[in-house]
Amino acid sequence: MSKKRLVYFLSVVILVVTLSQGAFGEFEEPMVVVFYEEDCPSCSRMEERIEVSLGDHPNLSIARYNLSEPGSLELLELLSTRYGILATTVPVIFVGDEVIVGAGLAEELRLRTAIDECVSLGCSSPLASTQSSGFPWRDLLNLGVFVSLFFFLLFLQSG
Repeated sequence: MSKKRLVYFLSVVILVVTLSQGAFGEFEEPMVVVFYEEDCPSCSRMEERIEVSLGDHPNLSIARYNLSEPGSLELLELLSTRYGILATTVPVIFVGDEVIVGAGLAEELRLRTAIDECVSLGCSSPLASTQSSGFPWRDLLNLGVFVSLFFFLLFLQSG
């Protein structure tokens, strides 16, 4: 195998590894996080609005948390603290940096606007604010692999 073919082969391998890591390496965090209770008319009303948004934006990722399930109330309290709100009623919907509490015409409009902006402009997952930011070991490892491959390819081309 000539050096040129080896370089092309390694380039394809690097591309495949990079793309597969992005596709399968991490799960997609939801852009919309909904806290609700069973048999809640306001929750049902806002859920209908979310379903309409799903029709308009099929790639929209949503996480739903029933407050009667273990851990849901604690997560709501953590997000409420991070966003500086007092959630006194349900539903509580987090979309990027926006929080919608309760249901009504104004809340439906705010929800639609927040989702449209999040999809068109991009937004971070509300759950990202709950994760601790430790040292980026994975990023450092990726950088090391790419630097090593770069020097390996440079060595192959010069020889």
